[in-house]
Amino acid sequence: MKLSNMAKFWISFVLAIPMLIQMLLMPFHVMFPGHNEIALVTTTLIMGLAAFPYWRSAWQAFKKHAANMNTLIALGTSAAYFYSIFAMLTHRPVYFESAAFVTVFVLLGDAMEEKMNHNASQALSALLKLQAKSAQVSRAGHFITVPIAEVKPVDLIRVRPGEKVPVDGIIVSGSTDLDESLVTGESMPVHKQPKDDVIGATLNTTGTFTFKATQVGADTLLAQIVNFVKQAQASHAPIQNLTDQLSHIFVPIVIMIAIITFVVWYSILAAPLVE
Repeated sequence: MKLSNMAKFWISFVLAIPMLIQMLLMPFHVMFPGHNEIALVTTTLIMGLAAFPYWRSAWQAFKKHAANMNTLIALGTSAAYFYSIFAMLTHRPVYFESAAFVTVFVLLGDAMEEKMNHNASQALSALLKLQAKSAQVSRAGHFITVPIAEVKPVDLIRVRPGEKVPVDGIIVSGSTDLDESLVTGESMPVHKQPKDDVIGATLNTTGTFTFKATQVGADTLLAQIVNFVKQAQASHAPIQNLTDQLSHIFVPIVIMIAIITFVVWYSILAAPLVE
């Protein structure tokens, strides 16, 4: 079963709690027995559950001779994790908490993005449910009920009180008040009379009227709204595209600075300590 990012976040956060408690107690020089061993187990679980997808994404980018933000996440967490294992074996300070909490914080951002996408999908489903399933269409001088898919432009359609307007059109006869709040956001019913436009999925509240269909299927306002939401979900915002482009430059620069920093630190500070 594939876990959502939100589920991964909460599991990883719970696993990281022992390390968080240990960090809070460090100023008081309180150390739990076996805290390194506990940190090793919990961080390993976090790496396997949550960090591995970032490592895989970074590896895929590396094979294409590219770099992205996941490259930095993978390098940072893997360096802290594997060095901590080495440090643990050589009785040096470990940094398991760095690998764990970086993963937890990044995962929180992904979980929030996933939540927003889920809310948008639910909004789409709600919009689709607004549409009427059938319509009373004039056929050979009589109104009969037909599925919404069989409604054609220029069909004459009758709508009675309490029914939904099936498609977009223009009123031919009768008058009424339409509740358009679910489509347009207008809270008060809108009075409609002959030659006025009506919108599919709006609710007829008072009188009976007949209108001529002008837009059906994918051409209705409701269908266009749904299509716009789908396009918004599938596309990236301009700032996100700019961020993706800058990451191809920013990430290699950060990696080079990190390498230079390590070399300088090791040459100036670590070498005398080794001697």
